[in-house]
Amino acid sequence: MNNAFESALKARLLWMEVRYCEHILHFGSAANAAYKARQIAADLATKQAHLPIELARYGSSIPPMFNDVEELAEEYANHYDYAVRLLDDQREQEAEARAEALALAYAQECIDSENWAALSLPDPAELSRHLYTGKSITVAQHFIQYDKGYVWMDNPYGVEGGLGEEPTIELCRSFLETVATGGMYGPEP
Repeated sequence: MNNAFESALKARLLWMEVRYCEHILHFGSAANAAYKARQIAADLATKQAHLPIELARYGSSIPPMFNDVEELAEEYANHYDYAVRLLDDQREQEAEARAEALALAYAQECIDSENWAALSLPDPAELSRHLYTGKSITVAQHFIQYDKGYVWMDNPYGVEGGLGEEPTIELCRSFLETVATGGMYGPEP
């Protein structure tokens, strides 16, 4: 027998027990059987949501055995929808994580090959020379300036901070590597 059908049948038979127990005024037994039946319906819905559509016996459709039992039909539908939303969120998070990992790997490859232009960033020597002229510059949404013997910075959220005393190539490289790999200076909201 198919596992999904077997679970639906088990829940339906328990619901028959619920009706019988209610009829003979055994309300504690009825509540216990109702709880078990709902749990089986919820588990069935979750399992069906995790299966590929072509393998799911019921999928988003309510099992026919639940059609005349509103409580089981609702339990199945609610848990199926919830499980699908969770799976969609999980897939979205996994896709975002893969995209971030690819972007990070690309950024690291560009850093290793000194291809700063591919990241839309100045190279460290160019940034150092620019800052030594006393002119400010915005790099990766960070406003940077060299003033009074110190390199000052405002991060994308407007939080001020200092990067170092002199805009050396090493300091500029460290800053560029951080922002190229998704980092930010200063606190974030």
